[in-house]
Amino acid sequence: MTGTSAPDQGGKRHRIATLYAPESGTEQGEDLILQGNNDIRHLIDPRHFTSDSIILRASRLDHIRAIGLNSFDLVINAVSDVDLNPEGLELAATICGELDVPVLNLPGAVMDTARDRIAEKLTGIDGLHIPKTLRLQGSAITAASHYLGGMGWPVLVRKAGNHGAIDLVRYDDAAALATVLERADYDADDFYYMTEFVDFSEPSGIYWKTRIVVIDGEPVIRHHIPSPEWIVNMSRRKLLVEKRPDLMEREARVVNDPLTFLGEAGLRTIRAIHRAIGLDYFGIDCTVLGDGRLMVFEANASMNMLPLPEKPPDYSVNALRRITSRITRMLQARIAGHAARIGLT
Repeated sequence: MTGTSAPDQGGKRHRIATLYAPESGTEQGEDLILQGNNDIRHLIDPRHFTSDSIILRASRLDHIRAIGLNSFDLVINAVSDVDLNPEGLELAATICGELDVPVLNLPGAVMDTARDRIAEKLTGIDGLHIPKTLRLQGSAITAASHYLGGMGWPVLVRKAGNHGAIDLVRYDDAAALATVLERADYDADDFYYMTEFVDFSEPSGIYWKTRIVVIDGEPVIRHHIPSPEWIVNMSRRKLLVEKRPDLMEREARVVNDPLTFLGEAGLRTIRAIHRAIGLDYFGIDCTVLGDGRLMVFEANASMNMLPLPEKPPDYSVNALRRITSRITRMLQARIAGHAARIGLT
């Protein structure tokens, strides 16, 4: 168990325990790998809470039970990726099932957030486009090139558990897809996601991606970044804004005023996504299509909010403050609600 705290600045600070688990396959004694967990512990405000991180291992369950998690005011499950960390989620489910205190991001709900399941859950929501997604073993990808599960070309393929642009490849036709297993890092027994590609470029040729953090059902925009290519990440954004610094003004407008950017229809869509996914805290990477609909690239609890870029603009710093403030309000509300239910207020 590790802890973080700050000098008390007056008033009671509530005790928070955050559950983490090493990536599945990591053995006792190996370097601790916390992939498949999110970074919410770094967003817990030490002015209001003390925070302890609990590392889950099957061999340590008796020790973890002896800690007495029911003595905390609230427990956060930070194990977030069903592909990278299924065993960790099972351990979290076991521990959380024994608790009487509030738990954020119940492990059972996180287990149901694989990319193909999210595509199924979000299909049919008004104002939303979610590309078709299949989860396939490598040996099945070549066969999939003949039917695509109702998809059209092109398709995107990535290894299950990878995020960002790691190993994400676009295949434009069946002949190209048939070569997928020729990649040195691909194995026929591993699982992959195949997703229908949708061109989301603006008429100017620029692609935009927005990260929305949904905290207790309400959205905060973490970033809104452009790219000259369909893969949108911070490195491509940096190269583009060096040539087009005016694009930072658009970034700032969207991050500083998410309600205007999303509109009432967009807010209804975000809240519908929240109801469908059933998590207390998660991220959505998305864009706005030409017809005004949101298109979701991914939605899960694994998205990290840190680190900020070197010399971050003020709007990025302010976005992180809003996220932290909203998390604080959510934690306080859950703790107060639980206290009221058990007659402590």
